Amino acid sequence: MRQPGYRRWRGGSGGVGSLLLAAAWQAGAAPEQAKAAVSQKASTLPRVEVSAQAERTAGAALHERTLQIEAGDASATELADLLDRLPGLYARSRGNFAQDLQLSARGHGTRSSFGIRSLRLYIDGIPASAPDGQGQLSQLPPGFAGDVHFASGPLAAFYGNAGGGLLRFVSAPIEGGGGQLAVRGGRAAQGISVQCDWEAGWRASLSRFELQGPRPHSRARRDHGAASWQWQPTADGAMQDLDVRLDHFNSPFSQDPLGLSAEQFAEDPFGTSPNAQLYNTRKRSRQSQLGLHGKLNTSLGQAQLASWIGQRAIEQYLAVPPTAQANPRSGGGVIDLRRDFSGIELDHRFGRGEAALSLGLRLERQDETRLGFENFVGSQLGVRGALRRNERNRVDSADPYLLLEWWPRDDWQLATGLRHSRLRYRSIDRFVNVDNPDDSGQRQFTASIPMLALGYLGEQFRWGLAWARGFEAPTGVELAYRADGESGFNTELRPARSQLLEVSAGWQSAASEPALSADLSLFNERLRDELVVLQSSAGRSVFGNVEASRRRGIEASGRLRLTSAIELTGNATWLDARFVGGALDGRRLPAVAPRFARLGLQWQGRSDWLAELSLQAGSGVFVDDRNSLRTAGHSRWDLRIERRLAATTGQAVLALGLDNLLDRHYVGSVIVNESNGRFLETAAGRELSLELRWAY
Repeated sequence: MRQPGYRRWRGGSGGVGSLLLAAAWQAGAAPEQAKAAVSQKASTLPRVEVSAQAERTAGAALHERTLQIEAGDASATELADLLDRLPGLYARSRGNFAQDLQLSARGHGTRSSFGIRSLRLYIDGIPASAPDGQGQLSQLPPGFAGDVHFASGPLAAFYGNAGGGLLRFVSAPIEGGGGQLAVRGGRAAQGISVQCDWEAGWRASLSRFELQGPRPHSRARRDHGAASWQWQPTADGAMQDLDVRLDHFNSPFSQDPLGLSAEQFAEDPFGTSPNAQLYNTRKRSRQSQLGLHGKLNTSLGQAQLASWIGQRAIEQYLAVPPTAQANPRSGGGVIDLRRDFSGIELDHRFGRGEAALSLGLRLERQDETRLGFENFVGSQLGVRGALRRNERNRVDSADPYLLLEWWPRDDWQLATGLRHSRLRYRSIDRFVNVDNPDDSGQRQFTASIPMLALGYLGEQFRWGLAWARGFEAPTGVELAYRADGESGFNTELRPARSQLLEVSAGWQSAASEPALSADLSLFNERLRDELVVLQSSAGRSVFGNVEASRRRGIEASGRLRLTSAIELTGNATWLDARFVGGALDGRRLPAVAPRFARLGLQWQGRSDWLAELSLQAGSGVFVDDRNSLRTAGHSRWDLRIERRLAATTGQAVLALGLDNLLDRHYVGSVIVNESNGRFLETAAGRELSLELRWAY
């Protein structure tokens, strides 16, 4: 009888995702196939694996896409282009390093005015998302090498407070001594990074990059430092492996060029809003984090543990006019935020043979002090003035879950689970006077999240059916401002709740050349009380709820290896996302592209040459809930060429990148429901970059 043991994989989340992934792997592929899939990397260019040999969750419908990234692929400015290779993930660079990337999955996450929303983020098993759901990838080191795993639909719903998806970054393992030095030059980014590995399992890295967006007043600097230790005992024992990681990120300045109106974009797409320079809009941020992740074998199965602690600080200057701050309850035009966060996640998988039971728990806390100041002193703008806000906020979350898996046959699997999420928000107002009453308060949100999946995973063909309920609570930022302009908690916000249904299928040829694989997913999701932006101005957004919305669509991806040197890859998404009922009935969700596709042609000549030509195209998006303005669709070509060079010690690589080859001018992202009509953020034009990497 088959023994569906626990597949060993590096940097897992330590939660239900890891259990689902590991168990389904054993249901779908033999160990020899697994080893072949992991080792098969035809080039150093990034590639997506979505096949029977890819890691996947319980049931073929809950599959996880894996993007393999080699050193040098994920530079400081190219991460959005790399993530677009993952089917179903829509990644956009805002051209604004004060606001991070704009990531969305199936229409979730596009409304975030900064940071990443609706996606649960992990870096080497440690969350990059706060317990309230707000996340960022600014602490991801430039030149990240390893695997990126992405899942959406029922798996994301079962993962807790994340409506859009699950995105995990897993660093390449430390396999001995050595290191790498990389120097990059170009208009968009200039910098240097160094990484050193030691035989004892230690790794240290340092980097500094100066960044320049496509518009004036968009410069930024980012410094990263990281140290990690990976321990894998060679003898049989209880401890399977242990990872410890320390990260520090510092951005002493990130200028914010703000958005452009349609008239400003038509006149000069690479212009900057006058208010950006008038108020010197900018942000300063830093973050330090320590995390631990380990696996332990027990007499009853395997346990996993992840624990983390960290601190994040942000100071941001907004373009709020002094007249708007005349209201005694205004929070001012300068944000000063200090946040401490911590958490622990543990699970244990019991069972042998045809069935297994997994039990787990995730506990998280964030404790922050939020200050607000006027952004003027007398007639001088863009400077810190009088105190206007002082509050302490705390968010506590608890997520216990259980998962039951059953293999009636080697190639069939049934999985069902239940997670209970509870989030508690508390705010203590410390700025109380005659004109500004006490705005302290608290909210609590709870939800029980069931999941059911059935899948068949054969050697060449697979299919699956999955269903789940979803839950997404407001973040602390979304609760921070009221629609009536008064200070205090937004007590009217409700969490969004959804039902998801997904059917998927995949196929891969048995031949090695030409080799073909393809995946197809059909999904339908209905939400009630979806969180929407009521108004957004100068980096400050007020949120509310709408009655309901619907998302349905198709995601397809494929890979064709024509010869040992030539490979064609592609993915495409069709998405119909609309409001249902109420005053907005039938209107499309803003910032959501109904169609998006990417096609890439990779060539590996002799052992010292690599090249890729890619095309991406997307339809236009609406900028607000009323659908008053739609951006034009876009297409762009990118070219990348690498040449390995002889070196006395180690190996050197010279990489040339030419992004937006035809210099197309188009809207890269939009600021949803921007109150002043400055919705548009311009994508970069033609960008030439040159990078030299030396590995020893």
